[in-house]
Amino acid sequence: MKWLTTLDISFYPYIKIYLIYKRKMWKNILLPYSIAYILTTASLVYFFKLPNWVIGEKNSPLIHEYYHKNGITSFIFDYFLIAFYLLIAYLIFSRVFHYKWDDYRTNIQKMLIVGFTTLFISSFFWILFVYGIKKNNTFFSRWFHHVGYKAVLYDYVIVSLTYFMFHIVRDKDFFLSKIIDNI
Repeated sequence: MKWLTTLDISFYPYIKIYLIYKRKMWKNILLPYSIAYILTTASLVYFFKLPNWVIGEKNSPLIHEYYHKNGITSFIFDYFLIAFYLLIAYLIFSRVFHYKWDDYRTNIQKMLIVGFTTLFISSFFWILFVYGIKKNNTFFSRWFHHVGYKAVLYDYVIVSLTYFMFHIVRDKDFFLSKIIDNI
């Protein structure tokens, strides 16, 4: 039984470091990203109705299917999809350009990298769905065939504004940062 007590004490600093890291990750990345995603999606999709502008139709069955009929599933899927786009962009600007996450001097360059990464990934899927995969009944196949290259621009706007809002939420002068700091 004595070895169990010694084992617990020897792992305590590592557990403490992990919990501190987990709290900082929640406070510095996940919570601001979640707030930015909710604000961006709610404003662009439901208030400004950006998908309607992209398609050019007021009551498109595609938009109704994705954002209203399957709204919760689409909301969760987009949350992780945009996070994936931002993770790829982060890997590019941290590994290729050696920018640090919190280096505010390079925010313009990081915004450009997020934009180009989004354009590249979305263009890849647009080409894949339009020219590579036969048209089928999946939502994304119908979306890319109906909207065309405008789907790439739509992704660019959504992802870039989410990243921009993420930095606004994390900014020390923004009112939500004071709430986040108290968590």
